[in-house]
Amino acid sequence: MRNVILILSTAASLLVPAFASASDTLDKVRRTQTIVIGIRETPPFSFTDANKQPMGYSVDLCLKIVEAVKKELKLPNLKTQFYPI
Repeated sequence: MRNVILILSTAASLLVPAFASASDTLDKVRRTQTIVIGIRETPPFSFTDANKQPMGYSVDLCLKIVEAVKKELKLPNLKTQFYPI
């Protein structure tokens, strides 16, 4: 029983900073009205096409998340920037 309590308290202490960080990120998105997505410029999951536009599976997933953030924060004009990493 004591080990279970120790494990749960440790897990909880690790999650608190993660939620605080997410809150800080959403505050920044609200303030700047922009969300920045890091992408790789080479396959397999993302790449840039001949026009330097981001493409690929991970880009599609990120854009779905951006749509959800727009709805959650009520920011229909939220800008999306792609940052090569």
